[in-house]
Amino acid sequence: MKRWQLLVMTIVVVATSVWGVYRVLEGRGKKKREAAYLQDLRSYSDALKPGMSREELESYLKARGIMFKQMCCLGQNRGVYDDLVKIGEEKPLWVCSRQMVYVRFQFNANKQHTTSDDKTDDLDILKTVDIYRLQEGCL
Repeated sequence: MKRWQLLVMTIVVVATSVWGVYRVLEGRGKKKREAAYLQDLRSYSDALKPGMSREELESYLKARGIMFKQMCCLGQNRGVYDDLVKIGEEKPLWVCSRQMVYVRFQFNANKQHTTSDDKTDDLDILKTVDIYRLQEGCL
């Protein structure tokens, strides 16, 4: 076998091995992060039950210094804002700058929200708590 063929084969074997180790470590990291996300979800689900008001939920978050944001139209209830608490960040798809992981609190509207100033009502009722991934900064 010629020297350059041996060199090429060695480079291919080393590159394949490095890629394989990287994939295994990446998979382990992803499993750990997913377990942490589920633990966060359980913690919030244990404390914040469906049927409670938006005011109760947001008071709970504020009392503990937990930052949250509101975003419209993520679920089936169009025009109702959900509350989102960031719990992590993942590698984005190649066309996006980041992928955020949130605990999402979905609400049923107490009344129809008709204007942009009227985006939430303290009496909106918590419907579900789940994990929500949002790609941000996409082309």
